[in-house]
Amino acid sequence: MDKEKALELFIETLRNYFKARGRMIRSLMETAGQDRLSIELPALYWYYPGDKVFKKFMDLYRYLIKEYNGVIEVLGEQVKLEKDRIIIPKKLITVMIHEER
Repeated sequence: MDKEKALELFIETLRNYFKARGRMIRSLMETAGQDRLSIELPALYWYYPGDKVFKKFMDLYRYLIKEYNGVIEVLGEQVKLEKDRIIIPKKLITVMIHEER
């Protein structure tokens, strides 16, 4: 699988997650004054659409960390891929929430 296809799967996972939880998370971030969100990886497992090459979300995640050296660009924003979590800027969450409308 190429890097672009893997990145598309990751973005689809994020979209699924924020479709379900984005508005609540964004509201909590605003209340707390946060500009970044840390998401522990198990929170994304249920939202992963699956793939023939990457059967599990963690297979995809390990591949992305290796190929992108821990930082990817999603819709013009940098997302940090850490060992057990991702760090997402609030601006990206806002963009993904508005995409679903």
